[in-house]
Amino acid sequence: MLDRKVREQNEAAEEAKSKKKKPKGKPKNSKPSNLTGTEISIKDVTSASREAEKIKPMLNLNMIILGGSGTGKSRFFVKPNLLQCNTSFVVTDPSGELVESCGKMLEQHGYEIRVFNLNDMKHSSNYNPFHYLKDSSGEINSNNVIKMINVFMTNTKVEGMSGGDQFWDDATRLLLSSLCFLLIETGTEEEQNFAGVLDLIHKAKVVEGKEEEKSELDLMFDKRKEAAPKALSVQYYEEFKQAAGKTMQSILISTTTKLQYFKLENVRNLTFTDNISLETMGDKKVALFIVIPSTDTTYNFLAAMMYTQLFDTLYDRAINHFHGRLPVHVRFILDEFANVGKIPDFAS
Repeated sequence: MLDRKVREQNEAAEEAKSKKKKPKGKPKNSKPSNLTGTEISIKDVTSASREAEKIKPMLNLNMIILGGSGTGKSRFFVKPNLLQCNTSFVVTDPSGELVESCGKMLEQHGYEIRVFNLNDMKHSSNYNPFHYLKDSSGEINSNNVIKMINVFMTNTKVEGMSGGDQFWDDATRLLLSSLCFLLIETGTEEEQNFAGVLDLIHKAKVVEGKEEEKSELDLMFDKRKEAAPKALSVQYYEEFKQAAGKTMQSILISTTTKLQYFKLENVRNLTFTDNISLETMGDKKVALFIVIPSTDTTYNFLAAMMYTQLFDTLYDRAINHFHGRLPVHVRFILDEFANVGKIPDFAS
């Protein structure tokens, strides 16, 4: 039940009914017992109620539904809850079946329908992770930048890699951080996207034995250092440049490999700008369907990034714009949750 006050009223009513049914005449000093039918004193009931009152603020509305394929998770849980039309919805939709069957119904009940379609990117709203790096004051939050990079790195990590590979992950993260901050600090809004990061890497060049030669990217960072010596982009890049020439070559290749998806026209077009407006999900009734392929997880890192930024954005908006509560409750129905990538703070 979404309304906690109604839930507590129902609990109080049930408790009152149970008290009326209790037989009288039993000893007042009866002690609590686990035996069925054993009476307990009013003092003990009151004490237990007080203890329960302490944990009520800890209650939440999270649910987990477990079931194999064909057991009716969508038919008997997801669809009936969408039919309630009582909140904004964010729905993971494998193969687009849910938006096809419920989209028109929600639209008729006043919902704005948005679709992020990783299965058919040509028919999708645009999502640019760089659009959600600002805090409630409109300033870039450096923590959001680092978190975006960490989620990207985690969800593009090749399974089974460990041990010495951690060095390359850390080095790649260092270079990505410098490039992202450079775009944020000096780039135009049109340049601030992952395709722009890939374009910057293409300006880099390292020749073993000739590390002193300046590439186009080196000159860009030199110019940035003259303007702002303590800029985060400059600090990260200088740490990257401490590596030997051959090591820097390997790091550049590793980073380019991580960003290989953004060479594809469909992915570049999907992420070059943002019109999905995640920050307004709690302002009015909106249904966002995130369509992921049933058999291919290649681009699910984008879904994981979207969920991460959606949680952070809505929390920030609720606290700083609406005194802790969004005008419209936002409910997440994460069908096939295990296949949407790794979201921070969710145990796998």
